[in-house]
Amino acid sequence: MSVNETSAEYDQLFVVMKVIPGRIRLIATVGLVVLLTAVMPRQGKAQQSDYDDCVALQYDTVRTESAIAATIAACARVLQKPSASAEQRAYALYFRGLNHFLEATRIAIAERKPIGSGAAAQREVTAALDDLAACIATAPTPDPRPFSLRATIETVLERFDNALDDLDHAIRADPKISSHFVQRALILERLDRFSQARADLDTAVELEARNQNAWINRAMLWARYGDVERAFADFSQAEAVGGSQTWYALSGRARLAVSLGEPLRGFADWTAAAETAPLPMLAAQFHVRAGNLARDYLKDLEKAYQSYAHALAVSPRHADALIQRGIAFERGNRFDDASSDYRKAGDMTRDNLLEKSIYDYSVFRLEVLQARRSRKAGDPALPPNINVLSHPTRNDRGRRIALVVGNAAYRHVPALMNSDRDAESVGAALSEAGFTSVTVATDLDRSQMDGLLQQFAREVAEANWAIVYYAGHGVEIDGVNYAIPVDADMATLIDAPVRAVSINQMISAVDQAKDLHMVVLDACRDDPFVQQSHRATAKRALDKTADVGLASLIARRKAIGGGLAGLQLTQPNTVALFSTQPGEVTLDGNELNSPFTRAFVSRLPTPNLDLRLFFERVREDVATGTQGRQRPALTGGLTEGASFFFFPVQ
Repeated sequence: MSVNETSAEYDQLFVVMKVIPGRIRLIATVGLVVLLTAVMPRQGKAQQSDYDDCVALQYDTVRTESAIAATIAACARVLQKPSASAEQRAYALYFRGLNHFLEATRIAIAERKPIGSGAAAQREVTAALDDLAACIATAPTPDPRPFSLRATIETVLERFDNALDDLDHAIRADPKISSHFVQRALILERLDRFSQARADLDTAVELEARNQNAWINRAMLWARYGDVERAFADFSQAEAVGGSQTWYALSGRARLAVSLGEPLRGFADWTAAAETAPLPMLAAQFHVRAGNLARDYLKDLEKAYQSYAHALAVSPRHADALIQRGIAFERGNRFDDASSDYRKAGDMTRDNLLEKSIYDYSVFRLEVLQARRSRKAGDPALPPNINVLSHPTRNDRGRRIALVVGNAAYRHVPALMNSDRDAESVGAALSEAGFTSVTVATDLDRSQMDGLLQQFAREVAEANWAIVYYAGHGVEIDGVNYAIPVDADMATLIDAPVRAVSINQMISAVDQAKDLHMVVLDACRDDPFVQQSHRATAKRALDKTADVGLASLIARRKAIGGGLAGLQLTQPNTVALFSTQPGEVTLDGNELNSPFTRAFVSRLPTPNLDLRLFFERVREDVATGTQGRQRPALTGGLTEGASFFFFPVQ
């Protein structure tokens, strides 16, 4: 998101920042943009003197190790000259510090570690901070630039209080630089200090009405707290202002279009975002989103095919584009084309652990196509959204069965991006683990969910393991947890026992298994019920001068549907794994699968990994991947001395 003023600098920053976790990456890139686009006393090709070589950085290409080292050496020579003025010495310290930080990021990329975690990168970060402290002490007059750069580094290190202190100094040194307010607002939001974040974004817009980053970030703040209309308006203003981040404004607005009942507008915005995106991978991703909208909401397969073709034209090895086009081919009864795309996606991702969920999904779709082709004429018809994957029972593992449900295509509240594919990826992974029977069902209404749970419960008594995995929307009402079927509407909150499915019913469905009873809940995504029920309140309360409006909205948002309640499970070897802590909301994510599902399916095939360690590894992976915003929770327990493995190795 909010990064730079030129596309060339974006390519540089994209490489520099990709080792920084998501939301922190956003904050850090805003800081670096200010420094790389507005602070250089000179810019251009290196000139004749050491000082020219020190300050004339080139950002039209990614800076290499040798280029960074040359700049650091040139700045060091300036500092060794007695004739250098205080201003020149301050600039030399500043640019040497900046390049030490760039070197730390280069090392982190090479080592695939967070910045500063390895010894070599940590030395570079320390050198950068030392240079900036010296720069601040040396500068003839207070200057915001070293404070801003140091705030960026402190943000990357997640030392947010230090970063805020530096940004306070930067703003005092020059209170008219709007980007410093944007940078501070992002940190304040990260710390849940929303009213202060909003005030900073308002100030940034007032200082510089053409600050595209400020409009974009304020739109994100509105969207996060339910005021979709204001978010939509600010994204539109960001587009009107223009700049290198127009692609981000368009993609942000596209995400909101479906919530506002404007899928055609969403399709147009995703397509426009793809056409203006600075990198092929981003362009492909946006074309895929446009295709999904055309396929799932507009019901226009030709439009969808065209969008997926555009994605593959700009990024031929985009496995998700192949997967999504395969789904569209299935819906158009082009089963051979679908199989071809799934095989290509599987071949691309087979040996890449980071893309295991895509590989599992491709395997699942191929198995589904094969199973449907092999059904005999007299077999009872299966609904298109329910599939059963079967394997012979292995004596060393017993009879293990699973029901995996993913609800995404909600009819009366905003749809989810991932939960149907999450279910199918998990189903494929469990099938690969040798489960005797895995029923995978997507987009179920209340009647279908109830019927499948009853049918599954009848089969459980003969099973050693029984697992129910649910991905979709969920709410807690009056202390009871509910999974939300796709035909739910706002009345579900009033009459949940009749219109939703109690999580207790899922627990009851597994409790007759002989050895292990497990329920996995990847629910409470994106709070659509809260957003919809409180949108009118948000519009009335969120005026420019009243912070109480935002506080009220936040409080009401947490009062209803703000996550599932904890469970009390006493039966031995009965566990419920929640994708996040009780009372918290799960992230749906922007990739093929949610953060929780990616962790679940990537850890599942680990040989001889006891379930206790499996749960802990999943928790660690999700917490790391979401920068601590989501931490899975486990309720219940396993009998001491008993061992359970998804993949036992004799």
